[in-house]
Amino acid sequence: MHQFGVTRQTLSQAPAKAIAEVRKAISQLVDFREYNMTERTWNPEAHGLDEASILKRLEGLIDPALAELKILQAEHDISPRDIVRTDHVLQHLESITKGRIGQPYDLSRLMKLVREAIDFRFPNEIPPGYKDAAKKPTDYGAAGDYILWRQVLDRVAQDPGIRMVALVTNDVKADWWVHDKHGEPEQSRPELRQELLELTGAELSLLTLSSFLEAAAQQFPGSVTEETVQAVRSSEANDVIRELLETLDSEIEQATDSGDLLALSISTLEYLVRKLLQAMGYQNVEPAPNHRNLGYDIVALHPHSNIGNGKTLVEVKRYARGIGVDAVRALFGAMQHEHAEHGMLVCTSNFFPSAREFAQGKNISLIDDRDLLGLLSEYLDLGGNPRPPRESD
Repeated sequence: MHQFGVTRQTLSQAPAKAIAEVRKAISQLVDFREYNMTERTWNPEAHGLDEASILKRLEGLIDPALAELKILQAEHDISPRDIVRTDHVLQHLESITKGRIGQPYDLSRLMKLVREAIDFRFPNEIPPGYKDAAKKPTDYGAAGDYILWRQVLDRVAQDPGIRMVALVTNDVKADWWVHDKHGEPEQSRPELRQELLELTGAELSLLTLSSFLEAAAQQFPGSVTEETVQAVRSSEANDVIRELLETLDSEIEQATDSGDLLALSISTLEYLVRKLLQAMGYQNVEPAPNHRNLGYDIVALHPHSNIGNGKTLVEVKRYARGIGVDAVRALFGAMQHEHAEHGMLVCTSNFFPSAREFAQGKNISLIDDRDLLGLLSEYLDLGGNPRPPRESD
């Protein structure tokens, strides 16, 4: 029934996505009018193109589709018993696992484990599970990984003869794994190995599904194809990327809420600027190849690419002090070398008058910290508490 849930979510989100696209298009039109310096006034609200008016037009539009999906699901819905009875794989799986699944915890024990996770382990970032603490709507849901870990510990403790525990998981977050420099899961967290060893005397072997399948293929040739291993490895890579983006998004939200952009690492700041450019309508937004030696960090295509070639170079500066003219000169030099039409210098501080004077007439936009927070608030719904005015303002 997963496809029904995905379809329902797609239908439900369609009006909001439509509003976002229309808002982006209208914003580009407003910018384009300003670029062409027209003297005529034009107000989107007067034409019913503001967000409230668009939402009113779309209200109820998707309801018939959602109603049809509900009827369709009722026609195809089956019970778990029906699934087991008709699916030969699940029938075989049931025969394998019958009598091998441990008993659940009673309510008292379960409540104690949840409180132990929420009140002690997670605040101290003791693995596993603390990465889920802020993502789950209930304490019980957040404590799921820890409850699983306790079940492993308790089961191994019942049999002193167990000397090795192989735990296969598709969870690649840092509350289970130590990651290598590329963000890939490399080995289990030492705290987990130590806890298992102290309580049971057994050693832990934490495996991703792909590494488990690779081991199975070596042990039982022909049992697992290379295509299967590659497909699983690709799925795991996507999970790593998704986890990285979630981490960056959390870091960005905290920094922009406080107005302290210096709290961001340079890599996160560049990632944030790329997201902002995409939201502003820029196309082909990519990190510059070997950008540390080129004088710019990001290359993109201007929303109004019909003006010149539209190529835009973006330099991102994570500075606490003001930006002088040298940085603007370097960007302008890169623009000339790359035959770019536009330039943008984004910083976490402010620009000295000499920098602003040099940028005049050169199609270079200077985005200081307050400008950046304003754009983040407008296009990405970030930046709730911008910094107060500087004393020099």
